[in-house]
Amino acid sequence: MVSDQPKSIATLYYRRNKKSREKVHKCPHCDYETTGPKQALTAHIFAKHTPNEDKPFFCTECSKGFAQASNYEKHMIKFHNINPKVTKTREDRKPVAYIICFGENMPISKRTIARYNFYRSHRIIKMEEFGVASYIEGKTINQKDIHYDKKKGYITYKTLNEQEFLKFQKALKRKELEESERYSEDDCEYESEERPEEESVEESEEESEEENESLHCFECKCEEHEHCEEHEHESDDCENNKNKCVKPEKIRKIKKLKLRRIVKRLDCL
Repeated sequence: MVSDQPKSIATLYYRRNKKSREKVHKCPHCDYETTGPKQALTAHIFAKHTPNEDKPFFCTECSKGFAQASNYEKHMIKFHNINPKVTKTREDRKPVAYIICFGENMPISKRTIARYNFYRSHRIIKMEEFGVASYIEGKTINQKDIHYDKKKGYITYKTLNEQEFLKFQKALKRKELEESERYSEDDCEYESEERPEEESVEESEEESEEENESLHCFECKCEEHEHCEEHEHESDDCENNKNKCVKPEKIRKIKKLKLRRIVKRLDCL
């Protein structure tokens, strides 16, 4: 009895490939070859050419290895009365999100460049975003686009199922919390260095006045205000006489003061 159900694309492809033999996977250890999926060759190598301890599924009770999860589960139930539940259902294997990383190649066309920019702002793409999120006017992102961009070397990705995605989110939150704590500790250390306990208000005022004077002298390339007042020259004359007016040690000190002010402003942003 012939079934009326339509065959999947993969089934039709492997049937054609069996006749044409365009793609044949050959075993590097023996004469075995297959026109089926590459997973068939991988399973053959694990079963026939891999030691028990190196196989993907290993029984610690009797030191026996298995190439397939189903055989491992049957063995554990039959001989050890243990149900490990290694195999996953189709629903368990279904991806929930794609984690996007960038490849070595750069896109050229307008659409691929737009998708590349979309990936930059959407490093995590959830399944519900496919067919909804727009990367260019009139075009929405879908799985075919991601697979195409990976094939061309623009991106790489990792798929996560529901449990893996939850673990990933927890790890991401934990990392963000650690980073924020580290930055707060650095800020506290910086503030303690900038403001010692023994420093008085008068000293800080005097220091700020010295900083202002030093910065003014650095800008006009003179040592002191008195020097400017005595000669009564403009900033152009100061630049001409900078070799006479500026001391290297004082310049270093002034640069440090300027750098401190810049760092303080950046911390406030």
